[in-house]
Amino acid sequence: NDPKFWGTYGDGYYYMKRKIERPRVVLANFKGTSRNFHLKTKVQLGAVKSKTSTVGILFLTQLGGRGGFLLEINKKKRFKITDIGNNTIITFQGDEGWIKSKAIDGIKRNNTIEVKAFRGKFDIYFNNIYTYSFINDSYNRGDFGAYIGSFSEAKIIYYNVYELEIPNAPEEIIPEDLMNEIKTLKAENDSLRIQVLTAEFGGKKGTKA
Repeated sequence: NDPKFWGTYGDGYYYMKRKIERPRVVLANFKGTSRNFHLKTKVQLGAVKSKTSTVGILFLTQLGGRGGFLLEINKKKRFKITDIGNNTIITFQGDEGWIKSKAIDGIKRNNTIEVKAFRGKFDIYFNNIYTYSFINDSYNRGDFGAYIGSFSEAKIIYYNVYELEIPNAPEEIIPEDLMNEIKTLKAENDSLRIQVLTAEFGGKKGTKA
């Protein structure tokens, strides 16, 4: 119901167009996917007059936009990654976060984007070429989606998310889960001590001096 945004399916792709100076997000139906995933999508940035047009993907987004990551590409063959939870630029090495990459094709050209994530480490690929990595363990699971910048248009040819498993990887120790397990064991231990004390002293009557 947004007159300034147009999104439609046609000819095997999803077309998006943003007509104002404010981006738009479209969430996909990948609810609660874990942080171990392989995201693979193919996008195409359209030709528009705006010099700042972008298209991007969202991963591990949190309820109400309170966290997650945004990866964008622009018509200058640059990419940028942002932690939307605190608006921190992950690709701080670039010009205002934008890093030039020979692996990215220009407007009206298809770009395959892949994110391979495992236990808080993220590897980024453009058109099957490894390009960038970062480490961030802020989010254990989240949602996925597409992003269209202000005064931009783009096509999403496909968008797939898979659970990522690495054979023979050692079992992961998650501090939050470990603390919960310790609390449970402590509660069980306290309960057992009470049972032992009750069994040993519960039936004995006190004597008067």
